[in-house]
Amino acid sequence: MAEDRRRRDRDDEDEKEEINLYKGAVQRKEGGAASNASSEKFEDLMLRAEPMIEQINSLYNQFLSGMERTPPLERRKTLDQIMDTLAAIGKPTAANQFKYQTMYNQYRSYRDRWDKMMLDLEKGKIKRGGLK
Repeated sequence: MAEDRRRRDRDDEDEKEEINLYKGAVQRKEGGAASNASSEKFEDLMLRAEPMIEQINSLYNQFLSGMERTPPLERRKTLDQIMDTLAAIGKPTAANQFKYQTMYNQYRSYRDRWDKMMLDLEKGKIKRGGLK
C-alpha cells in the first residue's frame, strides 16, 4: 500500500513537471513551428486528461466507500492544471475543439459531483463506508 502511494506521488510530480513545460511552451508560442508543437502538446494533454478524469472519479468513489483514506486531492489538482492548460492552448481544428469541449463538459460534470459529495460529507448528509 505504501508502495502504491509512493508510485502515485512520483507520477504526480512527473505530471506537474510536464505541465509546467507545456505552459512554458505555450507562452513561447511563435509562428508556424510553435503552432505545430502546440498542436502536438494539445493532443498529448488530451490523451492524458481523458483517462485521468475516469481514474479520479474512481478514486473519489473508493474514498466514499471507505477503501481509500483520503480523497485524491493531489491528482485532482494536477487534472485541474491540465484542464487549465488545455483551455489556454489554441485548438488547431474544429474537430479538436469539439473533442475538447466534450471532454471539458464531462470534467465539469464530474467536478461538480465531486464538490457536492465532499460538501455533503462535511455536512454529514452522507457517510463514508468503512473497513472494520
